[in-house]
Amino acid sequence: MRSECQFFMSAEDESEFIAHATAAHPLTISGEGRISALVCSHGSIQFLRSERCGSTLTAGRIALATTGLDGESLFPDTAPSLEHIYRQLRRWLQKHYTNDLVAYSEALPLERRKVVRYPSFWLAPHARSWLLSHADAVLRQFQTGAVVFMPSPSHAAGNA
Repeated sequence: MRSECQFFMSAEDESEFIAHATAAHPLTISGEGRISALVCSHGSIQFLRSERCGSTLTAGRIALATTGLDGESLFPDTAPSLEHIYRQLRRWLQKHYTNDLVAYSEALPLERRKVVRYPSFWLAPHARSWLLSHADAVLRQFQTGAVVFMPSPSHAAGNA
């Protein structure tokens, strides 16, 4: 299995997610930096934190790779258990977050910009509140990225 779940989390959302992950599973978090891991006896799940710098919040993710690029299992004895934990964490994120985001590229002139739906990115509740309450707040996949994410018009109005 090779999978990732991308999200925008505030510090409060991260605390809630970590509290859930460590209460529901025998996981500990390794590292305080942007790139960490959720570790258990079966292996680890990569945890890339969202990062807020001024008015920009960048995407984070959880990711798992239990197979090589050739599809061969890297950890045949522990992969099923680790994949089960990952799937449960991903389902929790998808249950508690919304994925009604759209995006456009600031690199294009206004007349050429297209707004497209991005259902593969998930927006956490506290991050959503922060975004909607600050006029200059922006979501980006990377700090220097030209792609800007925002709630779709129905999501921004609270009809998620």
